[in-house]
Amino acid sequence: MRVALVVPNLVCAAVGLVWAEILLHRLVAPPDTDSIVAGGLWLGLPYLAAATLAGLARRHAAALVTLFVTLVAAAGIGLYLRTVATLEHDRSHREVATAVHPGEDPNRGAAGMRKSGAEMGEFFTGALSIFLCVIVPPVQLAAIVVPTMIAWVASALVRREDTPSRRTAPQ
Repeated sequence: MRVALVVPNLVCAAVGLVWAEILLHRLVAPPDTDSIVAGGLWLGLPYLAAATLAGLARRHAAALVTLFVTLVAAAGIGLYLRTVATLEHDRSHREVATAVHPGEDPNRGAAGMRKSGAEMGEFFTGALSIFLCVIVPPVQLAAIVVPTMIAWVASALVRREDTPSRRTAPQ
């Protein structure tokens, strides 16, 4: 077992999983336990798959290095997109709360315009956040699994060609 290559993969997968869960809970308030589990598993799918692949490919250094590189790239891009979307949704939510000043009519004039603009911003940032939560995990999963499996198969084929055959010659 190549511990020096497996441990960084597991650490990176764990950090990505925790960060994805934090972003999920900042974005929405799940109504029940089933929703929490389903949402957490969906967003954590690429990181759980990476941890599983790290355990399965523990004897293939090429696959572990490929896994680490693809995991860092996929997690970095996916978590960055979801972080920005979550922060923008929080900002738009605050804008809705502060759009109408005390004493203003929220249905008329400048206050009404600010309020409707802020509500549209909140709608679009919420839609973008949901879109990213639905689309990013399968893309991350494919970006992690496909190159790692290719490296794993190539490494196994090279290893099989390098080992001497166990067949004995007929006498």
